[in-house]
Amino acid sequence: MNKRNIIYFSFISTFLFIICIITYIIIRLHLNEYINVNGYPIAYLENKRGICYINTLFQLFYGGSVGRFFIENNFDANSVEHKFKNIFMKMKNGGKINLQDDYITLFKSMNFDKKEYKTGGDSRRLLYLVIKYLIKNKKNKNYGNFRKIFEGIAASTIEKNSIKKYNFDRVNIEKEIYKIKKNLYGIYPQTISLLFSGYFKYNINYVKNNLKFNIKIKNKKYDLRSIAVLTGKGDKPTHIYSIIKAKKDWFILNDLKIKKIQQNEIYSHIISINILFYEANE
Repeated sequence: MNKRNIIYFSFISTFLFIICIITYIIIRLHLNEYINVNGYPIAYLENKRGICYINTLFQLFYGGSVGRFFIENNFDANSVEHKFKNIFMKMKNGGKINLQDDYITLFKSMNFDKKEYKTGGDSRRLLYLVIKYLIKNKKNKNYGNFRKIFEGIAASTIEKNSIKKYNFDRVNIEKEIYKIKKNLYGIYPQTISLLFSGYFKYNINYVKNNLKFNIKIKNKKYDLRSIAVLTGKGDKPTHIYSIIKAKKDWFILNDLKIKKIQQNEIYSHIISINILFYEANE
């Protein structure tokens, strides 16, 4: 190999190496942008059989302390909790995934009637059933933050053995947190969920006037972590998707359609709110 060829080969090798480094950096930066507040990758969930309402609920869970609880704890291999963990681990592993069979396996193990997870259900009712089951059937009372997370959600979701629903423009979130704290014997809840009645098409100013991103109570601060948004035709809802808080921005998670938005863009993407999740900023 003559000197000219050596120089040429060295130049090409260096150039390709630099391209590889730049590509790697770009990919890493892209991946670092597409993570939720837990540091987990954003999950792309397929919806081929009208399971948007289940996907949405699990996106709300995965984007907050519920998902983190199941991912970071170990459970008996045959337990319901372990089946939850398997689902969230699949979401964490990334890629486009279809959780239809996993949902069926999970809900069967919880002895849910098939009508409770049929095509085109209600995220609020499913949340109510899941939380009610987990509270009633908790086997290990030493699961760290279980009480602060799940009993906090239960206190804001269940009222006299039925679903507790709020009116979006009338709910006093601070007052609700105080009530939950009283129910938990002085412990501030880690997570609360607010379930709203009906399907109403909001205008942007209405959402701006009523949607709170941060709640301060004495030395505690609660942040809005996720939103379940209803869409529909006429006066009937036909679809639901989630808007999830990321490290810096927010993500619209509409089954396999993912879009990153700024906080001030959220108002224009909300048609009707179904569920809000707030979490203590600790």
